[in-house]
Amino acid sequence: MGNSNIKKGLSSNQIENYINEKTMSRRNNILQASLYPECITIKKTSLGNIFSDYHHHDLYEILYIKTGKVSYSIEDTKIILQPGDVIFISPDKLHKLNEIITSKSDRIVLNFSEKLILQCSTRNTNLLRMFSIMNKNNNFKISIPEKNKEKIDMLINTLLNVQFSNEYGDDLLLINTFSILLLTFNKIFSFQSSEDVKINNAIVSQINDFITNNIEKKLLIEDIANNVNLSVSRVQHIFKDETGTSIKQYINKKRLVKAKELLRSEAKIVDVYDKCGFQDYTSFFRAFKKEYGITPRDYKANVEKNFYLPN
Repeated sequence: MGNSNIKKGLSSNQIENYINEKTMSRRNNILQASLYPECITIKKTSLGNIFSDYHHHDLYEILYIKTGKVSYSIEDTKIILQPGDVIFISPDKLHKLNEIITSKSDRIVLNFSEKLILQCSTRNTNLLRMFSIMNKNNNFKISIPEKNKEKIDMLINTLLNVQFSNEYGDDLLLINTFSILLLTFNKIFSFQSSEDVKINNAIVSQINDFITNNIEKKLLIEDIANNVNLSVSRVQHIFKDETGTSIKQYINKKRLVKAKELLRSEAKIVDVYDKCGFQDYTSFFRAFKKEYGITPRDYKANVEKNFYLPN
């Protein structure tokens, strides 16, 4: 991730877009992408503040902590993660790394498409099951029992070793390894309690719920403040203090998440802005291009070609 060619001043979404475009380009030079399902595994260490703002992905994400201790946020939920902890993030969830609490932290990030995980699922075994339950319960973490850590590490190392390989059989090895890893996570999840090391501020949760439920409307800070029975200044201070971002910025990111969801559907581009709360197409176009470094039209074209962008 320490790429000296990355331009300064880019948002985390644009930086990740740049990195993944390079990764995809490398992979496409090795393999026929249309025949190779989307599954990227990356090792990460301390990254400073590069990815410290809220972002999201079109791909599902699994974050596994190998060493160190970090603070992470998934929308209004803060989670303290230690070695052996894993969090599961669906494509529509805003999230960010708040802080690397220890001097460093080695982390594994696994990104994959819904298409791949559904291909690996069966009628009796839905590998997306834990994501659905976690989203419903607002509980995104499991802890790997000591007896399972060696197996998890072995599976992850296999993914890292074969993901760009064009050796005979390595494409099948990747798919099978991915399936076993997701199945193992699901089984661990099934036997663990729903308790989590997380911190929820009730006011922030109320604000997040209000924004989510009214994202297609014109949202005023005054309306949000009235909903939680606090002054505008108090609401703004609490939200910024807890999340590290302003309510206005958060609303904008939530609108863009909704916009990408609509663009991946049959919705027409000219109809999207109104359905996710932008006042006009121009403001929507500018916000989308600024956040993701791509126009709404180009994004939709990429989706139609089955090319999944990472943010």
